[in-house]
Amino acid sequence: MPSNQPTRDEQARALTFADALRIRAEAALLDAALPRIVTEQRDAGRPVTAIARDLDVTESYVHRIIRQYRSAQQ
Repeated sequence: MPSNQPTRDEQARALTFADALRIRAEAALLDAALPRIVTEQRDAGRPVTAIARDLDVTESYVHRIIRQYRSAQQ
């Protein structure tokens, strides 16, 4: 059954310069918050494999940002 949802390429072609500005600003916020968010998810019992898969990053990256976040909090 075909999906009525636009593909990633179709969504990308629809982006505007204003969208790019908004996304870049939000990405900067996410960069600052991601270590806390990931650590909270891990502390709540979410497996590193699931965090990595859902964020499309490697497990080693997840371990690294958790380690760096915890080190900075001490």
